[in-house]
Amino acid sequence: GRWSRGLGDVYKRQRDALAVVFRNVSFVYPAGTDRVADRAGDPEAQEGELGDARQAFALHNLSFTLQPGRVLGLLGRTGSGKTTIARLLFRLYDPKEGVILVGDGAEATDIRQIPLSELRRRVGIVTQDVQLFQATVRDNLTFFDANVSDERIRGVLVELGLGSWVQALPQGLDTELASGGQGLSAGEAQLLALARLFLQDPDLVILDEASSRLDPATERLIERALDRLLSAPHRTAIVIAHRLSTVQRADEVLIMEEGRICEYGARAVLADDPASRLYRLLQTGLAERPPGDEPRSTLSEERAPAPEPGPPVRPPAPEASSGQLAREDKLAALPKRAWWYVWRLIRYRPGFFALYTVALVLLWAGGQQARTL
Repeated sequence: GRWSRGLGDVYKRQRDALAVVFRNVSFVYPAGTDRVADRAGDPEAQEGELGDARQAFALHNLSFTLQPGRVLGLLGRTGSGKTTIARLLFRLYDPKEGVILVGDGAEATDIRQIPLSELRRRVGIVTQDVQLFQATVRDNLTFFDANVSDERIRGVLVELGLGSWVQALPQGLDTELASGGQGLSAGEAQLLALARLFLQDPDLVILDEASSRLDPATERLIERALDRLLSAPHRTAIVIAHRLSTVQRADEVLIMEEGRICEYGARAVLADDPASRLYRLLQTGLAERPPGDEPRSTLSEERAPAPEPGPPVRPPAPEASSGQLAREDKLAALPKRAWWYVWRLIRYRPGFFALYTVALVLLWAGGQQARTL
């Protein structure tokens, strides 16, 4: 097959997006892995449940096909199996049952028959927890690949909006980063992870979207990078979406629940079907807003359907402007705040409170004496 013939020559000659096929895939995490360890630390775990957790399937009889060049949005609650799909595709684990195929059209191959080095050359992954190690910026981006030129690295950084950042570093690309990305913001770490993907230029991208909030400027840079990353014609993408705005980039949507597919289809079709889960999620979590003003809704928990709208209620006419109301609120809060300061003085600074009281008495006495004169 193409993989066994030597991917290097094929890769240079032809750039093909990869198809992804899951056929009756079931998977259970081995005992002692993080999935079981998390349950073992649950104080609400009942007797006998830990043994069941070791046998519970993270994926159960999963089947779907993603055509080359398409973008799949994975949705679902935490623990529904989204991240497990990414781990299996990157061969961090192998399925217990079934088969996973990747490849170019009709030449799709069981990933267990593909050398790991070749698979990971064409498959790139970005997780929420960006792994940075104690090494230079260059080595963190290239994974110590001396064949990547500095010009290409700088070009990618400039393209992602990190040009001024790298120029401000004391030694540029030779600046050493701390282990774990200490000293970097969450946005800078995410952009560096995306820079790795641009340098790798894979044919299949697996992106576990960051659920943390970023400042608007950094978020715009990441949105622009994702647009470029996912729009390349030679690239297939699987995006684990934590915000509903990300779903708009997907050609197809797959919603997971307890390791099973509960909804799968074209995004445009599901979004227009009032009976679909995606339709309800979009109605409750994503309103029509101008670009850049999307709500930061997450999918860690699926929301309940919105209640049926009742008869319209006309709001009462405002009796005062917002500025007047704000001033009135401040005036109403003054006595309460004054008593709060008095209480603080009595508790923490009794000496100052005593002096303050004596000064007030003397001022009052002076005023009374002035009136008598």
